[in-house]
Amino acid sequence: MTTTMQAGQRSGIQPSDQGTTPQVMLVALWQALLGVGMVWGAIQVWNMPEFFNLGDVVQRFLAVVILLTALAAFASAYTVWQLNNNGRFIAIIMNFSFFALSILLLGQVLGFWVSRLAMHWCGSAGASAKANPFENGWSKLA
Repeated sequence: MTTTMQAGQRSGIQPSDQGTTPQVMLVALWQALLGVGMVWGAIQVWNMPEFFNLGDVVQRFLAVVILLTALAAFASAYTVWQLNNNGRFIAIIMNFSFFALSILLLGQVLGFWVSRLAMHWCGSAGASAKANPFENGWSKLA
């Protein structure tokens, strides 16, 4: 079965005469909240006294990238509120990217990447006790 559209008909879930629905308001509010959070994060990165030994240039560059992402979030919130499909596309890309980054960060916090790397370096066969930093727990790393 095929679906055809008449010329001049709008496609999409929301009819043109319905206006802004609560779902659209929620998406726009979420994108605006992400934007505010990223502005706060950019300020925090900009004001850090030392940025992981990477230098001032990397710190400022990351703060500017975070601010540009915040600008994209605010643009997405505005265009979603105006019922423009471009805002929905920006919102989907940003939310998916943030979800993937949060999963990676969770793996980092849980030590998943460090423990896999240590097992690779030390190996399971013939590794001495001194070569394995995880033998007596995490206390040796602190």
